Amino acid sequence: MPLALVAFAAIVFGARPFQGMTLDQLSATNAFIVSLIMFAFALAALAYLARRFTAPEFARVVAVTFVGVLVALTMRFAALAVYINPDVATETIIYAQGSHDNVIAMQEIEDLSRRLCSQVNIAKAQNIQCDDGKIKVAYDDDSSWPFVWYLRNYRNAFFYGSNPNAMFDAVVVIVGPKNEEAVKPFLGNKYIKRQYKLIWWPLEGYKDLSVERVIGYITDPQQRADLFNAWFYHRYKESTSQWPYVHNFSFYLRKDVAALLWNYAGQVPTQVTIEDEYEKKFVQLAATRALGTQGLGNAQFVFPRNIAFDAQGNFYVVDSDNHRIQKFNANGEFILAWGTRSPDNIAPPPSTFNQPWGIAVDKSGNVYVADTWNHRIQKFDANGKFLTMWGTNGDTRGIAQGNPLLFYGPRAIAIDAQGNLLVTDTGNKRVLKFAPDGTPLAQYGGVGAEPGKFLEPVGIAIDAQGNIFVADTWNLRIQKFDANFNFVAQWAVPAWESQSVVNKPYLAVDAHGNVFATDPEGSRVLKFSNDGALLAVFGRRGTDLSSFNLPTGLAFDAQGNLYVADSGNHRIVVFTAP
Repeated sequence: MPLALVAFAAIVFGARPFQGMTLDQLSATNAFIVSLIMFAFALAALAYLARRFTAPEFARVVAVTFVGVLVALTMRFAALAVYINPDVATETIIYAQGSHDNVIAMQEIEDLSRRLCSQVNIAKAQNIQCDDGKIKVAYDDDSSWPFVWYLRNYRNAFFYGSNPNAMFDAVVVIVGPKNEEAVKPFLGNKYIKRQYKLIWWPLEGYKDLSVERVIGYITDPQQRADLFNAWFYHRYKESTSQWPYVHNFSFYLRKDVAALLWNYAGQVPTQVTIEDEYEKKFVQLAATRALGTQGLGNAQFVFPRNIAFDAQGNFYVVDSDNHRIQKFNANGEFILAWGTRSPDNIAPPPSTFNQPWGIAVDKSGNVYVADTWNHRIQKFDANGKFLTMWGTNGDTRGIAQGNPLLFYGPRAIAIDAQGNLLVTDTGNKRVLKFAPDGTPLAQYGGVGAEPGKFLEPVGIAIDAQGNIFVADTWNLRIQKFDANFNFVAQWAVPAWESQSVVNKPYLAVDAHGNVFATDPEGSRVLKFSNDGALLAVFGRRGTDLSSFNLPTGLAFDAQGNLYVADSGNHRIVVFTAP
């Protein structure tokens, strides 16, 4: 019976036979034939032996065999979890697990303590505080577990919660994505950064199983093989480094300390060069006016996230946390508003929103809204009359070619020369293309760091030649595609390091083809040439007309003036043709 089971498994889950004459294909064919012969022999032997037993006796043999197989599998998977993949979340008995990076970070802290605190003169000269041979380490409430345990013997360990309230002097500062924006001003330019994983857990495709997916696992050889590898070997087709389900932390090390140690010193010039380039390109640029204040009334906003213009020069503002759209004329005078907060207990009705982020207007004046947390696109006429909508919530596990009507937090919309919509399906790591009536046309991307793949795509813009630009946020880059979404180029943007929910950059292209990008947590706007050369940086954190607080969406009017949604300051700021 074990022989029959093994042979059956080899037939069902093995490589497909009779596919060609290469060495691998011939090996697959031979393995299939041998497995088929073994299975036939085992079945014949079982049929012969079964005649010697009564039905109850044979049933007991089957039961004992079944239990024996379970025992063997239990021992195998226990050994796999303990000895082969310890502390790796591919093991379902572990599931959500502190990653290996935590141990790596602690090894670095131990190494720094040993090397720095043993050299008393250097430690004093560099103002390095040591206590019982341990350096000072600061950590926040978004990474406190497991570091509150790892740092239990560090008397200098400093827990600052979510607000440090003073400039850091610790050798190492650990901070989670939730607090990174608030912490950066207290780091200044004194630290270099490493990004690590705090907790990771595997893809959760079983949560949205459908009949079609189950049938696919049975009928598609590749899907069968993927399923078997995940179950038997705990090997996923997606690399663990690309798992979308992860909670990160940032490891900041003082530059002056890093410069003392050869295995860290090489990182310092690179970081300084990047910072110097952005500082060198900084220009002091003040907006000519600001529109709106914080509030619930007309021409008031609560975290406005995006802007779009129509052909008449009117502009529409996504008033995100007021869950509505506001329309203004070219002079900034309020015209109308529509939308209310979607109810939580029923399917969201049309013309209601749940924190919309994206907006676009076509040549006919129709307004399209990315209703982000209702996971859908809504279409209205120029007066806010509802026309149609499409999309529902669904997690494609980072696979681009899934159901095109499933969204996971869509963030931005761009309209091409043919009037088709390109939508960044941010949580599903892809870009979707639709006809104006919502008919799906194409799907691009999928989770990954290779060209054409995405990690948290947000902003999207199209230039006069039809080239498409995407802010690939967590890959810290902008990708450029042609009108058919063929990859053209990419360039690094060392400015979007945090993975917080508010650090979502948007793009706009001016009449000369220059690409403008917001850096929300950096409180600035970046200007690139069409091929990615950095041309200018403007904005600081603040409330005056040359400053921003979490700038997100941006758009150009017909005269080339730049409108920026300064969301944290609850206003729209206007720059004259920058």
